[in-house]
Amino acid sequence: MGMRKALVVADVVVLTVAVAYFVNLVTTDPPELLKTWAWPVLAVLVPALAVATYRQAVESPERLLVARRQAVARVLAAEQARLDATFAEVPELPLELADAQSRRYSDVLTAYEANGRAVVLLGVGGSGKSTVLTRLCVRLCREETHAVPVLVDAGTWRGAPFPRWLRDAVVDTYPGVKPKAVARWIADRTVVLLVDGLDEADKGFLDALHAFLDAHPCPVAVACRTEDFARDLPPTLVGTVTVLEPPRDRVVAYLRALENPAADAVAAVSERDKQWWDLVRRPLMLGVVAHLATAGTSLAGLPARHRRKKILTLYVDSLIGRKGRPPWPEQDVRRWLSWLARWMALHGRTEFFVDRIPAKWLTDVTERSGLRLLDRALRRVVLIAVVVGAAVGVVATRGTTTVKFLLQVLPIAIFTRINLAADHADDLPIPLAWRVRGLRSFAKAMLLPSALVTVLVLVQTAGRPFAPAAFSVAVLTIIVPNVPLLLALGVSRESRPNSAGSPPGERIRRSARNGRLAVLLIVLPTSLVSLAALYAAYGPGVASAMTLPLALVSSTCCYLLFGGLAHLEYRALFHALHDTGRGPVDYLAFLAWAQENLLLRAHGSALRFPHREIQEHLAANWTRVAAKVAA
Repeated sequence: MGMRKALVVADVVVLTVAVAYFVNLVTTDPPELLKTWAWPVLAVLVPALAVATYRQAVESPERLLVARRQAVARVLAAEQARLDATFAEVPELPLELADAQSRRYSDVLTAYEANGRAVVLLGVGGSGKSTVLTRLCVRLCREETHAVPVLVDAGTWRGAPFPRWLRDAVVDTYPGVKPKAVARWIADRTVVLLVDGLDEADKGFLDALHAFLDAHPCPVAVACRTEDFARDLPPTLVGTVTVLEPPRDRVVAYLRALENPAADAVAAVSERDKQWWDLVRRPLMLGVVAHLATAGTSLAGLPARHRRKKILTLYVDSLIGRKGRPPWPEQDVRRWLSWLARWMALHGRTEFFVDRIPAKWLTDVTERSGLRLLDRALRRVVLIAVVVGAAVGVVATRGTTTVKFLLQVLPIAIFTRINLAADHADDLPIPLAWRVRGLRSFAKAMLLPSALVTVLVLVQTAGRPFAPAAFSVAVLTIIVPNVPLLLALGVSRESRPNSAGSPPGERIRRSARNGRLAVLLIVLPTSLVSLAALYAAYGPGVASAMTLPLALVSSTCCYLLFGGLAHLEYRALFHALHDTGRGPVDYLAFLAWAQENLLLRAHGSALRFPHREIQEHLAANWTRVAAKVAA
């Protein structure tokens, strides 16, 4: 607070002096020293103080509090929308909780606070742990506190430093939340950490979580399957709260309340059929049964054997036909969903980031890496450029023309290949974003040739050439087409969290648009300048033979550098999935259709199946379907 007051006083003083000096300058003749140094000092001091004041205002407690409240509102909207989607077609059945002291709770927030705000939420598969944790997040968001509740999935942790992983997970899950703000909240421990799927996390996650909490404790709740729960809890987690399965009479009342003949038939199943009621009492299966009953599907006559599998199969079929016939054959849709579930299970993932697919997936499916695609594209474009240059060189000697543009074509292609290869790694996602490495150095490198070209053009236009026209043209034709070469040296691709909140698949399309835009804004102007200079000096033959091959190679390299290579890699992957029976050519359209029919659900920028049980069911079906298609 003292710094803010000091800056305000300094601003007032400097502005007062500036106004007084301006009045003095207009009305009287100030001393020579004041004339010489006052304006430069004020010109530096005023902007510096303005920037310092702005930064202090941005980081003021009031603004930080407003930012936290906005983040809480985003979290609340996202989690409430998730709950609304879960119970859009069937009503919610309130669940009961019990802690280690056998105390019962009907409210998750009460159970959380009674157990020290550091608990493990336990339950069998399909007992409703994720729903209870989401409900807790919503309740915490509505509390008047300075902390920001965040719900993240432990299955996305891959050994990264815990604070960095948490920051990226929050940014991905809640679009619009800024990474810098999340990093500040994590450092200040002004977060309530809610972690789902502890049983799905890689080995070492619990130790990383304990180290994070031990350094600076914060409120925490972790959900885990009872059968996968480790008894050696870290001391930062105080106790356990178990999600209880509802008793049979509550389930019967719930089904009767649906006022549906199919639901009544399920409720009328004999109490002696213990296997049936053990299945239906689980909240997940109860919701599936309620959904099928609402859709008019009869379940009363199902044989006792493999009931669970048959019910889940009927549920998936019901979702496939939820909005009429799908755009593709139903058996293909089942196979594609089964492969996706199986592939996610093999890689230990519960979330599918379609715009951050690991590069190894391309190698596994197509047996061709992204570098092979890059090499093939560059070889083809260089070969075409050589042929075009030789064929179009009708004025100059063919060999001379070919040698001239080859001296420029090859470095562009070579440096582009070196740069893109440096950013490639099988264990990292296919990068869809790019950035300029060493922005200041890059700007200096671009400034010198730009200034030289501008001077040459102005001098030649003014009719005062300080060098022969041929020299000026040579400089133009060497510098201008090699702008992509400078870009190849200064641009790198990378994968970063989806802080803009783009829907799944949108960044793939944007990557292709970025590549095309780079061609339009970079290659087109440089090619036109080079073409005009060569045409004025040597005529259309040399101009065409030199410019067209360079434009072709430069366009390809710029497109690849600014997002085109990632787009090509994704296209190759999707075509390979289609060729092997694992997906359609337009895989993004298939994923969007699956979202509309609730077979997949968006979780931030990721996609996930409605429940782990459904993912496991579909993954188990792939082994039978896979024999019908090429693996």
